Parts: sequence; structure tokens; C-alpha cells
Amino acid sequence: MNIIKSIFAKSLSIIKNIGILITIIVGIIMTASAYCGYIDPEDSAKFAIIGMIFPIMLILHLFILIIWLITRRWLISLLSVAFLATCYPAVSTFSPLNFCSKNTEDSDSTFKVLTYNVMNFDDFENIKGENRTLRYILDKNADFVILQEASAKIKMDNLDLIQQHIPELNSKYPYREQRLRDVVILSKYPYTVENERLDEGNKPYKKSAIYKVNIKGRELYIIGVHLESLRLTDNDKALYKDITNISSSSEKLNEKIVEDVKSGLLTKLATAFKQRATQAKNLREYINSLDHKNIILCGDFNDTPFSFSYNTIMGDDMSDAYKECALGPTITFHDNRFYFRIDHIMYKGDFEAIDIERGNDKSSDHYPLMATFKWI
Repeated sequence: MNIIKSIFAKSLSIIKNIGILITIIVGIIMTASAYCGYIDPEDSAKFAIIGMIFPIMLILHLFILIIWLITRRWLISLLSVAFLATCYPAVSTFSPLNFCSKNTEDSDSTFKVLTYNVMNFDDFENIKGENRTLRYILDKNADFVILQEASAKIKMDNLDLIQQHIPELNSKYPYREQRLRDVVILSKYPYTVENERLDEGNKPYKKSAIYKVNIKGRELYIIGVHLESLRLTDNDKALYKDITNISSSSEKLNEKIVEDVKSGLLTKLATAFKQRATQAKNLREYINSLDHKNIILCGDFNDTPFSFSYNTIMGDDMSDAYKECALGPTITFHDNRFYFRIDHIMYKGDFEAIDIERGNDKSSDHYPLMATFKWI
């Protein structure tokens, strides 16, 4: 009996030590991924790729912490909490905890901005009939709507998919972009296009647009962006689905697949991170050059809140509307198992974000994001 107890005690000790080792390894990886967004991908794109796994490592670490708490291992639980505290900036960005709601009633001092990658107004789920994307936009009735992938090849008003909505568009948004641009604005207020410098030499970025609007005597710059995407092919997407398919056997992950990942997916990820880094630095430079303090920058970043491009554009003077108003994590992209928040609304000036809403409309591969602001 003593022998059995001894073996059992040793087994528990081994399991405990293995658990402690796993906790430390996961904690270190989580911490590293939380701060990889401060390393320029042009210096090393590997760190940018590591930064993408922060949500996974955070969830895994929380699961481990719960186990330690249940088993009353207080010392190692304290170590887990210490790792979380170290990552607090990234944790609060990923999952804000804004329990106190603000007064969001519409008034003369409030306005709404909606950003939405509309995927050329094609229906992601191939549902026929009224265009669900535009129907959502019109029903939300935001003051300003910044669209991506809206009219890169055909002017928005000329798209067959939205012809039946033109009268309502004219009524709600008399001021809107009529040129061939990836980024398009729908506005209730007159605006002037301020992005002549953006069209010269692709600086800051050709898929950006800057509008200066006047809201009841207050000037506001709205910058819409669509940063570099991964440009994945159908083969790339199929490969990623194979890798992330839980039901796939390990035998499928053979040397060829590993090589395809290295030469295909990882290479494209690295290239895209570097391109977005350059675009972000140029956008930040442009923001710094603006002789105006009321600025909203929003759109499809194709990058997470833990990325270099996100941190660069944010700088030390802008706020993230989602971080300031939301409760809990969310995603804004839902295709090909890339479940990330890559659409953002940033701002600075004489106003504050008082509400954020992520729509559940699935007519595009992105979810819409709408923020309500209030002049201070």
C-alpha cells in the first residue's frame, strides 16, 4: 500500500511539474506575442506572424489558470496572473471591459461613423433579392459611411446590385464619392476631398481617402483606409483549411504541406506585414502633418490590434473606439477561418466615442463596425 501511495505521489509531482513548465512556456509565448506589434516587420516579419497568435495563447493561458485555481495551487496561479498583468495592454485591447454604459441618445452633439468592407456588394452567402449589404447601411443611417471594396472597377451608383436603392441613397446620403476608388464615402454633410497627396507615388497609400467635413460649424477630417491584404489564392485558402481542420489526421500534415506553408502562406503573410508597415508609417506621417486636431481614421486594416501597423497609426495621441466602448472580444472578419478583428475606428480631437456596435450582417466577408461620437 505504501508503495502505491509513493508511486501515486510521485506521479502527481511529475504532473504538477509538467503543468508548471507548460504554464511558463505558454506565459512566455503569450507575453512575446503581446508585444510583437512593436517590432517593425521590415526588420523581422517573423515577430509579426507570432503576434497573430496572441488571442489563442491568451485563451489557453486562461484555461490553465482556471485549472490551477480549481486545484488550489495558489502560488502557480499567482504566476499565471503575473503573466496576464504583464500583457495587460494587449489583453484590454483584445477584450475591453467597459461595464458602464454612456448616454447614447442622438442629439445635436452626437454623430455616427460606420466602416464596412462591402466586398463589391456581392452577397457572401449568395442570397438573392434585395441587396442586404446596402439595406443594412441604409437602416443604420449613420452620418458618415466609409466603405472599402465599393467601386474599384465600377462607380458605386452604376452597380446593378444597388439600382433599386438609388432613390433612398439620394435622400439619406446626398453627398457621396462618385469616382472609381476602393474607399468610398457616403455622407449626410458636404465634404471636400483632401487626398491629392495620397495619389502621388502611392504615399501614404492609394487605397486611402481623406475627406474634410463641416458638422454644424465643426471641422473634422475623416480618413478611410484599406491596407494591404494577403491576396490568398484558392489553393492557399484550401491549404489553410486543411491545416486548421481539427478532424484532419496528422498524417495529412506531411512534408509537402509543411513546405507549402513555408513557401506560400508564411511568405505571403511576411510580405503583407511589410507592406502594411510601410503604409502605416506613411499614414502616421500624414496624420502628423495635418494642422487639425479632429481626426477619425477607420477602415479595413487587414491587421489585428496587436500589429505594428495598428500601433504605428495609433501613435500616442489616438484612441480606439472599440477599446474605449466595447465589452468583451469580437471579430470583424469571418471568412476562411481567419477570425480576427481587423476593422478599426480610431480618433482624436474634441469628441469622444460613447458607443461601438459590430453588426451581425453576413452579406460580406467582413462585419460592419459603427461608432457613436459626442462632441465635448
